[in-house]
Amino acid sequence: MDMEMGESWLLLSQIHLSYHFRRWSSAWITCSGWRMNLLITFSLAAPTLLS
Repeated sequence: MDMEMGESWLLLSQIHLSYHFRRWSSAWITCSGWRMNLLITFSLAAPTLLS
């Protein structure tokens, strides 16, 4: 593999990785936010359910 090919492949893989990382991190934030909402809702509803 020559240098130009290697460099362009590296650039492409970096773009690809950053794109997937952004997608994954935004999905994770959404998911964790959803879990937090569920946890808060449950902790608020638990006393009423248990009493």
